[in-house]
Amino acid sequence: MFPLFKNINWKRYDESTGVPSLSKNTIKKIRVSFPQNNEQVKIGDLFQKITQIITLHEEKKHQLESLKSVLLQKMFANKNGYPAVRFEGFSNEWEERKLGDAVSISSGVTGDATLQDGEYRLTRIESISQGTLNVARLGFTNKKPDQKYLLNLGDILYSNINSLSHIGKVALVDTAGIYHGINLLRFQMRNDVDSEFLFQRLNTTPMKNWAVSHANPAVSQASINQTELSKQPISLPTITEQQKIGSFFKQLDKTIALHQRKLDLLKEQKKGFLQKMFV
Repeated sequence: MFPLFKNINWKRYDESTGVPSLSKNTIKKIRVSFPQNNEQVKIGDLFQKITQIITLHEEKKHQLESLKSVLLQKMFANKNGYPAVRFEGFSNEWEERKLGDAVSISSGVTGDATLQDGEYRLTRIESISQGTLNVARLGFTNKKPDQKYLLNLGDILYSNINSLSHIGKVALVDTAGIYHGINLLRFQMRNDVDSEFLFQRLNTTPMKNWAVSHANPAVSQASINQTELSKQPISLPTITEQQKIGSFFKQLDKTIALHQRKLDLLKEQKKGFLQKMFV
């Protein structure tokens, strides 16, 4: 009965002129088709199993996200220069530096806001709203930007003009052939900085809190200027330890993404079954 109820188009029977509502009598009159009891049981068992598998993947994904949240706090150095949790073989104090000494920071090029498609793709604020580079939410221009604006794999995009809740959001460039658009800053790593490590470092609570506290508030959005951002303090271990930490979190992110893809697939399959297994 439960998937049967979910498959009914309840909006079709809406009796309201404002807040959606249905009377008991209307609900009682809705006609539905029932198979024989043994087929009902088979269908019910199938949807129960699918729901259980979806719940299992949701729990695993939540556990991994919670684990990552804890490790982001413990695997990066605190104020005394040492992290609480480290890989074996590393014991040196982390070096306190400024962000501008670890990366070069640059602004982007203006695109054409009226274009829904174009010859050249550009990043914009929406492109990193979920913390990853979303190629479905890029801007465009038909005028080829200067080659210096072409993003490299491993560059980091930083949201410096946005609402306070999104200030400091970052994404790692993992797709070639995209140019750097305005309203996002571009970080290019210096020789002794690992991009995956810095990406994860910028996702920690202290770094995000610093961004919010140093942003200039405005009516609709806040901003951090490039000079102020370059002064942000950041602790760095040796490049070898950076790479170890960066690789670890990259693999953890892949595992979380794998569970998300499985969840999306299972939910899509369930939706398809709901459409095809009921009259």
